[in-house]
Amino acid sequence: MTRNNVRTVTLPILIAANVLEKADGWGTFLPPDRTESIAVRMVTDGDIKTRFRKIFRPDDLRLFVGAIELKQAYDAGDELALKRASEKVRPYIRDFAAPEEFKIDLKTRDLSKISLKTHGQKWNATRWNYSGLMTDMFQSARLVIWFSEEEGRFLPALYCPDWKTAAFVMTFLGRIRVCPKCTRIFIPSADNVDYCTPAHREAHRVARWRDRKNRERKPGKKVGKYVR
Repeated sequence: MTRNNVRTVTLPILIAANVLEKADGWGTFLPPDRTESIAVRMVTDGDIKTRFRKIFRPDDLRLFVGAIELKQAYDAGDELALKRASEKVRPYIRDFAAPEEFKIDLKTRDLSKISLKTHGQKWNATRWNYSGLMTDMFQSARLVIWFSEEEGRFLPALYCPDWKTAAFVMTFLGRIRVCPKCTRIFIPSADNVDYCTPAHREAHRVARWRDRKNRERKPGKKVGKYVR
């Protein structure tokens, strides 16, 4: 998988603290009638990993896993994983962009009137599907200023009103991953760890190689992430 080495600022993810002892700071951005929730805490990778079966119903959990897989497959150029991820998220995306629908309207040339799902092929379709899906999941998150007890100063953060929103934000930051081989949710020990075990990494590499060879044998079939 290709990594982006440009340094970026990662904002902490906040959620209301139900137990004062677990609070990391204070958020005056909360409604005045919710003074019992003015204490906030930072969401950790472990929070999501230990809570995800409580956060999500079975159907929602399929969406959660599929969203992670979709981005991972796109970043890795993994067509085998992309197929599986696309099928998982398809029922949850109202305007799901199928690769075969992704064609340029050469007659109008009016980009303002062309649907966002009418340009490119499967990888462009994935861009549309993932960005639309995650925007929907993020819409209740808010950029806020909070007071950190540890830092002793005001800092920016993303406040999430519920654990489901917080979980999706954490996945976008890459802190929660899904093994492409077994679909197990795990927390990577390093940025370059994409599988839950080395054995599953090697097994999936073999599966990808076989999938690629099968597609290459089909007449007229082009293979590769950046083939247009």
